Amino acid sequence: MKKAQAILGVPVRKPLHLYRFKNHPYLSMSFDGVGEFFKPVKKVIDPKAYLEEVPDQQGRLQELYRTEPEVLFPAPDFSFVGRHHGYAPVEIKVATMLGQKHYNPVKAIYNEARMLMGIDPCQEAPKPLALSELQTMSVEEKAAYFGIPVYYYPQVQQEMMAVDANGGFLAVMFETEWQIYIFYVQKDPILWNQIINMGLKAAQAVNNLAAKEGRGPIMALTPEMDKQMSRTRTELQQEMPRPSPLIGEPERKTPNAQWLDDEF
Repeated sequence: MKKAQAILGVPVRKPLHLYRFKNHPYLSMSFDGVGEFFKPVKKVIDPKAYLEEVPDQQGRLQELYRTEPEVLFPAPDFSFVGRHHGYAPVEIKVATMLGQKHYNPVKAIYNEARMLMGIDPCQEAPKPLALSELQTMSVEEKAAYFGIPVYYYPQVQQEMMAVDANGGFLAVMFETEWQIYIFYVQKDPILWNQIINMGLKAAQAVNNLAAKEGRGPIMALTPEMDKQMSRTRTELQQEMPRPSPLIGEPERKTPNAQWLDDEF
């Protein structure tokens, strides 16, 4: 994540919580990282500015930054990906020897191997797909176009939808080389709609199975339904006897169900 932050030139944060859509509560996600593209973007990539661990005189590892670059490369400007709020997802991945075959390094917008050879590590992102192409291409074809595994394409699209971004990134470390590649993926509104519709169908199927077992719905389909289910869960939980605190443990001041009623 620190390398991705240094390469993209913007802060990359790791959200600690699980999030879900207010209008589609059956859809949730956990971000690897979110780039703050409303912050100033640096203009150069410093090959020697990455974080390193070096031993001190006692043999203990300490973190140091190299400060004397040998070559400076112009950094790409991806500030356009942050649409309204300036955020865009940055997925952090480690590709195993078997997983690497699902990536196409030629499509990467940043290639650390090139940088180590003194060659500009950045290249332009793949040409944006037209809406007609997004409508006709399969998910497999779209993922291949941007050089990433098909199973990560819907993931990064759902995260783009959550922060309303025009694009997203995968920062991938290849295990065999221990080098970083960054892939760019454009917004796909066609898949956004498919995620919403297919997620709703899946949630309805879960509720139907619960009904056959004599249980109430367990997946909220609408914001109103989510509020009602949250109230019901909280009321049931509050009616249950609260366990006595363990010896030395302070008594909790809030109901055990508080976390259930909190918004993500």
